[in-house]
Amino acid sequence: MQGQQLKFPAVAWSATKARIAQPELDYTAPEVQLQTAPYATTASDIFALGSLICAVYTGSTPIRAAYNLATYASHARQVIHHSQRLQLL
Repeated sequence: MQGQQLKFPAVAWSATKARIAQPELDYTAPEVQLQTAPYATTASDIFALGSLICAVYTGSTPIRAAYNLATYASHARQVIHHSQRLQLL
């Protein structure tokens, strides 16, 4: 299994389901919520951990959706855009 990334089935957050039965939207990795990847991977977990660290130290997560899917998509695209810009530097 060395060299292979672990994959887990991922279901996007839905406004039609009870909040308590779903992961916290602000900590959900963009590739999972925007369904650009069929699986959650360890990278998705690292995103959630990074979001938790940001929340502890700054009081806010990188994506602040307030349980609103449109807001999540907008903030996620900004995070993706900024991370791509950083990779170019």
